[in-house]
Amino acid sequence: RATQAEGDRDAQRARAQALAEELGAASHRADHLAGELAAERATLVELTQKASMLENERKRLLEDLVRTDAERARLRASREWRFGNFVWNKMPLGYLSRRGKKWLRRLSDLKDRALMRMQRRAEGVAVVAACWEWPIYSHTFVYQEMIGLTHMGLDVRMFHWKLGDVGQLHKAFAYLADHRTLLQPVWESHVRDKEHFEKTKPGRLRAFLELVAQRTGRKVEELENDSLVMQGCTFARMAELAGAKYLHSYFFYDQSFMVMQAAWLLGIPRGVSCYADHMLDDYPFKLVGLQVELADVVVATSARIKRELSAKSGGKHDDKIIVKPNGVDGARFPAVERPTRAKGDRFEAISISRIEPKKGLTFLVEAVADLTRRGHDVVVHVVGSKDVHSKGSLEYAEGFERRIAELGMQERVILHGMKKQEELAPLLQRSRAFVAPYVEVENGDKDGIPTAMLEGLASGLPVVTTDSGSILEVVDAGVEGLVVKQRDAKGLADAFEKLITDPALERRMAKAARDRFDREFDIRVTERKLHERVAGLVQRVGKAK
Repeated sequence: RATQAEGDRDAQRARAQALAEELGAASHRADHLAGELAAERATLVELTQKASMLENERKRLLEDLVRTDAERARLRASREWRFGNFVWNKMPLGYLSRRGKKWLRRLSDLKDRALMRMQRRAEGVAVVAACWEWPIYSHTFVYQEMIGLTHMGLDVRMFHWKLGDVGQLHKAFAYLADHRTLLQPVWESHVRDKEHFEKTKPGRLRAFLELVAQRTGRKVEELENDSLVMQGCTFARMAELAGAKYLHSYFFYDQSFMVMQAAWLLGIPRGVSCYADHMLDDYPFKLVGLQVELADVVVATSARIKRELSAKSGGKHDDKIIVKPNGVDGARFPAVERPTRAKGDRFEAISISRIEPKKGLTFLVEAVADLTRRGHDVVVHVVGSKDVHSKGSLEYAEGFERRIAELGMQERVILHGMKKQEELAPLLQRSRAFVAPYVEVENGDKDGIPTAMLEGLASGLPVVTTDSGSILEVVDAGVEGLVVKQRDAKGLADAFEKLITDPALERRMAKAARDRFDREFDIRVTERKLHERVAGLVQRVGKAK
């Protein structure tokens, strides 16, 4: 009986153990379900908040629509609108104006083509650079490279489709203003130019479009009448009239597509300079792999960019890709011997960039606020403006300015807006450091080697920056500047504090900055490799003819 009782107790203990394990498993499942329920509740709360925000936005848009309709009705009822409508639409003035503009564009087109024939150099050497709008304030690095090509004796002609504010152009680029042609978007001209190439270069356009069709999934017949292809025919014809032996373009948007098409039609070599947009999926005809495949020289403005281009082209065309950082004319940015600071003196720094997400400027504001709390007298001059054509830039600029106000930094983060290059000298000379708090954003956008940072090095400014993009190809941490992690406001503040409290470190880095610039980033150094490659291509075309 004792043995039986002992067996019963063992069985009971086993059942109790099994029940305990089942209870533990049930408790674990209950905790898991509770966690899932909490997550679902949080998601529901987030979706409810988003739905509320969308509903509020819908109501606001409806209210705006009602106000707009009311304003339109009020204007249509006014005597001014009725009179203008009668004069412009009822009478033939509107029709005559539209016809007049059309004929004016045609006459301008005929004049430009005639001048192109007359001005064509005897040896027929021309580098034709394309852009859509010209000039663009932030593209000084592009214009510097164009001017560099003139230094090797090439006749650089620039074609663009839209004229911007010429007043913002630095006088160093006046050559481009005198060697540019505004192309006219006249459909009839596009058609004639397409017919010209179909007659003189039979089959060439279709062969090119077959390559494009393979990469885009579109039909050749559809591409033949695409506005981009038709405009490309006009660009190609103008390049032909200019006697071009070499074509060059910048970035991977519509103008580089037109240059690729023109080079194919004319059978001449082509180059493209690459910055950061090759990683962005933001244009259906970007075709980076095809661009690299068909180009004769590809300029990667950093070693990182060369690696990315190599990956996008399968590593098959690496011999075409040369690493050439943006060059800056050091003579325009002389290094200044700044007086030694005394303890407690104000420390001024400068940041030059567009106001957009990848520039990380909100972290700079937070760093300045941190330094102020630590008792340091710091002022940062922010030079640059938002891009009115970019929603992301507009939204970021709004948040950036709001953050300045929230932290009360209006007197310490000075917004100067856009400035001409000749207006930068006083700010660079009074500054003690160049700050670049750049970050890499979710869509892959990041900086290459920023020209503004090179201008800071040329001016003898230590750099406070991050490990974003290709920055580490410009600054060695502890040598020309101080490098911190991205999105680290405290790290930026700590780096500034080192310079503020150690004038000897500032002087040592200032000298190293200018020395690095002279060795690697002055145009007299950077452009040599590209010029040698282009000269060989142009010479080869000359011999073939």
